[in-house]
Formats: sequence, structure tokens, C-alpha cells
Amino acid sequence: MIQTDEDDEFDRIEHENAMKGQPYYWKPMEVVIYTKRLCPNCTEVKQLLRAKNINYVEMDMESSPDLPHIFINGKRVDGLAALQEAIKGATQP
Repeated sequence: MIQTDEDDEFDRIEHENAMKGQPYYWKPMEVVIYTKRLCPNCTEVKQLLRAKNINYVEMDMESSPDLPHIFINGKRVDGLAALQEAIKGATQP
């Protein structure tokens, strides 16, 4: 993901508003998951994302032994518990 000047400006304004105690809005989470069929952990991650109405891009990686790989806004999230924590943090200002 490429950070643009527009993104920097949004982040600056968001931070300033947060420091003033004013409400601010979170950017939508950009979620990419690498999965394969017959992977119970992959299925659980997809169910959680759907339950939270979070859009995601799914990449099929049948040849990889250790899945799912989860990335939020370009950063890797390790496992279901870390995903749950990231979702919780993104929904609470």
C-alpha cells in the first residue's frame, strides 16, 4: 500500500481531533487473507470477518502449509486472537 499526501493529511487531522477530544473517524480496514481449502483456521477467520461486516480480499494459497496469513492495512497480524484484538481496537476510539 502506498501512503499518499492525502492519507498523511487525513492522519494529521484525525490525530489533531483526537487530541482535542473531538470525535473522529477510523479509516476502513484493508484486510487481505491468504487461505486454502480445508483449513479450519482460515474458515474461522473468514467467519469472524463476515460477522463483523469487514470486507476482505482472499488469496488462495493451496501450496502453503501454515495458513491463514492475515494483513491489515499492509501489516501482518498473527493468528485469530491478534485479528480479534485488531478489530476491537479499530472499533473503539
